Amino acid sequence: MKELKRQIKERQFERVYLLYGEENYLRNYYAKLLMKAVTQEDTMNCAVYSENDIDLAAFRDFVETMPFFADYRFALVQDSGLFSKSAEDWADAIAALPETAVVVFNEEKADKRTKLYKAVEKKGRVVEMKKPSEEELMNWVLARCKANDLKITRSAAEEFVMRTSDNMENMISEFDKLAAYVAETGEIRLEDVQTVTTLWIQNRIFQMMDAMAEGREKSALSMYYDLLALKEPPMRILFMVGKLIRQLLQVKQLQKTGMGPDAIASQLRVRPFVGKKLIGQGKRFTEQQLADYSKMCMEMEHAVKKGDLADKLGAELAFVKIARRG
Repeated sequence: MKELKRQIKERQFERVYLLYGEENYLRNYYAKLLMKAVTQEDTMNCAVYSENDIDLAAFRDFVETMPFFADYRFALVQDSGLFSKSAEDWADAIAALPETAVVVFNEEKADKRTKLYKAVEKKGRVVEMKKPSEEELMNWVLARCKANDLKITRSAAEEFVMRTSDNMENMISEFDKLAAYVAETGEIRLEDVQTVTTLWIQNRIFQMMDAMAEGREKSALSMYYDLLALKEPPMRILFMVGKLIRQLLQVKQLQKTGMGPDAIASQLRVRPFVGKKLIGQGKRFTEQQLADYSKMCMEMEHAVKKGDLADKLGAELAFVKIARRG
């Protein structure tokens, strides 16, 4: 990432870039930065190809044409799916890119075994856009506050990251709302974050599980009804609860092998603070209970799909049973 930033700043470009990974915001952000840096906002030497508009012959014709009163021809290929198949013709095209072309692929997934991936790796630069770490997100919040002349408490920053970190585009939107809310005081407090920011569904599921773990049946059901009011389908809510239960079961099993919190978070591919939360929730259930609840959630889903049970009622019955330790 540092090398990519340097190349953009100094305008020293590779012939081709592959930006891929689960963090959409970062991929799109750096694709736009590259486009701006290479083209200097000259649209005449720029072409964008989407998943429904990719023709190899047209692409080759564009990149192999000499730029018009500019240093480069720039092509951005987005969400093509080319890195999930052989795409040998595309690999040959990339290998033959002229010095006057800069190509950027912006993809969610990329198979390192494909010929096209290897061609990009050899000809240019591959950058995986992973989800930022908890520390990186905290630093982002602090930097954003500084840029906006805002003060923020540590507890408020942690709460903000916990509530919004599922998606960086969401973080930016929620931060802008929060900044507008505290414009007069210039200080973000914990209660401001709790009042203004939207709690994403994954965090609401965590809260539901907390309530069920503590036997607070009415509270858990109230959260369930809130999610229904937000147009979340009952089966999606049940699926996410079932997924969380399976994660808690995995935590129990990994702990038996002697794994610590950071190793468990890495194994489950979640952020460290999420791993710690899973470990804390897991302490409230036995391994057998979690195994039983996981099976029950799948049985409820199956009953709903067969038409034996209404989806809203099926999910509700599952949550009541967990809360009652049934």
